[in-house]
Amino acid sequence: MKRAISVLFFFMLIEFGRIPSAGAAGFLVFEQGTKAMGMAGAFTAVADDPSAIFNNAAGITQLPGTQLAIGNTFIRNDQKYEVPREFTAGPDFTEEMQSRTFFLPHLYLTHRINDNVTFGFGYYSPFGIGTNWSDRAVGNAVADEAHLKTYDINPNFAFKVDPKLSLAIGVHYVRAKAQIIRRVALPGLTPVQSYEQNVLIPTPPTLGPDQAGRFKLDARGDAFAVNFGLRYRFNEFWTFGFSYRTDSNVEVSRSEATVDFARNQLLGGGKERTRARTSLGLPAIFLFGISTTMLDRWTFEFDAQYTTWNDFDDLEIHLKPGLVTLGGLSERVLEEDWTNTWGFHFGTEYKYTDNFAVRAGYFYDTNPIPDETLGPILPDSDRHNFSLGCGYTRGDWTLDGAYMWSKFENRSTDKNYEDFNASYRSNFHLVGFTVTRRF
Repeated sequence: MKRAISVLFFFMLIEFGRIPSAGAAGFLVFEQGTKAMGMAGAFTAVADDPSAIFNNAAGITQLPGTQLAIGNTFIRNDQKYEVPREFTAGPDFTEEMQSRTFFLPHLYLTHRINDNVTFGFGYYSPFGIGTNWSDRAVGNAVADEAHLKTYDINPNFAFKVDPKLSLAIGVHYVRAKAQIIRRVALPGLTPVQSYEQNVLIPTPPTLGPDQAGRFKLDARGDAFAVNFGLRYRFNEFWTFGFSYRTDSNVEVSRSEATVDFARNQLLGGGKERTRARTSLGLPAIFLFGISTTMLDRWTFEFDAQYTTWNDFDDLEIHLKPGLVTLGGLSERVLEEDWTNTWGFHFGTEYKYTDNFAVRAGYFYDTNPIPDETLGPILPDSDRHNFSLGCGYTRGDWTLDGAYMWSKFENRSTDKNYEDFNASYRSNFHLVGFTVTRRF
């Protein structure tokens, strides 16, 4: 058994080292377990498989022996924006991001130490962004590419206080990687003829495919957070669950900023490089859930989620020394000013047989981004998530599968602080699989 766990854990580490990430609510990716995903994340009170480590670690006191769960969620994006001609130097512009499939693996291990104490370990990626617009897009001075990946190492201890009450505490070591790419122009640049398209380049803020340079920030950092869980069983039919993860501040100090002039002959080409630092605020997450099994073979759960996105404030990028490209400035500030949000999950499971279950759910998620800072770096909006799933158990093995369609409400802005105003449309398709082995 130990050998199997070691081999699986090793391969999971390799997979995590190379995955891209995609964003969900804000840039929280809530789909960290396939059974929970099939119930649209309404899992805080049920919490009866190893992925409870993410939703509510107090639930792992239900799990006997040792259990290992490994899975992956595949996320397919469909995003575009439209810019009317009054905001461009030419005709109406439509930019559609090339669809990509993102991989979001997860690994959970639980071990019952004795009748009252259970240890749990999780390794997953709860926050992420993956946007990659064309280099020729008119909004490339606002956002060309943005990638954010966080990796959580999350050990937990859960305690069965009595037959009704379980409590849990855990710690998160959060490791983050971020990359931001934007086209930039020199402040005060006088309009000149482009050598590529023979059109005028307007002064900043600039819209159009031709820019003076390419700004790229590569950064890494880490932080710690703590999580708490509670699960209380009122009687044989009703259960309450609560989970809380603290906010954290990722200090990004191992970073580099570069500006490449090679594309623009007007400035003679060349590259500038310097060190940079910034910080990234990750939100606290509160989950409240209540479930019932009053109907034979049915489980129903309703959850409320509160996320403190106001922790993600202005992103200040401090440069050492200031890049000449940016007019000798020692910092760049990307305004965010996000607000706290609520989300509501409803999910159900029907045990068709003792070995086979089907699931469905709905999740309404509000977005944290005000109109003033809404842009192509993360074109977010309120969304409706619909899910279907199933699970099959044979002996010591369980295979869970789920599908979710995430429909974003169409959204437009006419008061963006960088004077980039557009209409955004987004949809995501998610497919998840998890294999659980009991030892």
